[in-house]
Amino acid sequence: MKMKWLIVFFAPWAPQCVHLEPVFAEISMKYTSKQLRFGKIDVSRWPIAAKDHKIFIQNGNVDQLPTIIMFENGKETGRIPHVYDDGTVAVKRLYKEDIIAAFGLNDVK
Repeated sequence: MKMKWLIVFFAPWAPQCVHLEPVFAEISMKYTSKQLRFGKIDVSRWPIAAKDHKIFIQNGNVDQLPTIIMFENGKETGRIPHVYDDGTVAVKRLYKEDIIAAFGLNDVK
C-alpha cells in the first residue's frame, strides 16, 4: 500500500501561513485516510527541515512560506509553490480548491 503524506512547512509569524492554517486543518479533516496523512513542520523551530527540503527563508524572505509538499513512500511527488531554477518563486495565493486539485486529493483512495 502506498502511504502519502501532505506536509505544510510554515512559520507562525508569517501572515500567509496564519491564513492557511484553518484551510489546511479543514482539508486534513476531510481527506485523512489510511493512505493519506497530514502534518505540519514549523521551520522557525526546525530550520534544518526547511534546508533539507530546499525551503529558503533567510534574511526575512518568506516567499516560499507556506510550502506544501506531497510525499509518497518517503519521496517528494509534488510541491506548492513551484520554485524555478533561478530561485524565483511562482506567485501564489493558496486556496482550498487549488490545494485539493494540485495534489489530486479527490482521487486518493
